[in-house]
Amino acid sequence: MKTCRQCGTCCQKGGPSFHRKDRRLIDEGYIPGRDLYTIRKGEPAYENIQHQLISVNTDIIKIKGKPGKWECLYFISRTRKCGIYENRPEECRVLTCWDTGPIESMYAAPHLTRQDLLSGVQGIWELIEDHQNRCDYVEILKLQERIKTRQDRTVKARIREIVAYDRQIRQTLIENSVAPDMMDFLFGRPLFITLPPLGITVY
Repeated sequence: MKTCRQCGTCCQKGGPSFHRKDRRLIDEGYIPGRDLYTIRKGEPAYENIQHQLISVNTDIIKIKGKPGKWECLYFISRTRKCGIYENRPEECRVLTCWDTGPIESMYAAPHLTRQDLLSGVQGIWELIEDHQNRCDYVEILKLQERIKTRQDRTVKARIREIVAYDRQIRQTLIENSVAPDMMDFLFGRPLFITLPPLGITVY
């Protein structure tokens, strides 16, 4: 019977996604919001089964990587152990490198979303919804296609407007005492980071 050799390869490839059965880990404080980021609905992301970029159809909440790396924030490189092993997410529990069937099945399980966690938090949830509507990746990708086909100043101006709002809402909350390291969880990664890989240069 095969067993994990604790090589750490899976942990070095990125943190897990959260599913609804993982909610208690966040609600009970085992994994705080500052250690999470959100891939927002509509955002292009690498799909591990199809091995290509797809626009995700729901929020995907993940554990952050270490600065400048994919490696899971909780992976202890020196000992090759998990810093939250007893309270690790379900994807970590089912992952086996010699049989990817169980983890591939997990991908179809309902993901935990920001709405699940924050819809009851007055003020914050309304801002998240407004940001999702005003910084919608569906619109951004349509604008990208228009840029490819013609030089349209109004399209570029619209993208600049979206990026400026994305930056403004984060700065406003930080000025109102919301921790900066919560922004990637609340609003996803900043557009000035996510758009260049999609071919949209942001100044």
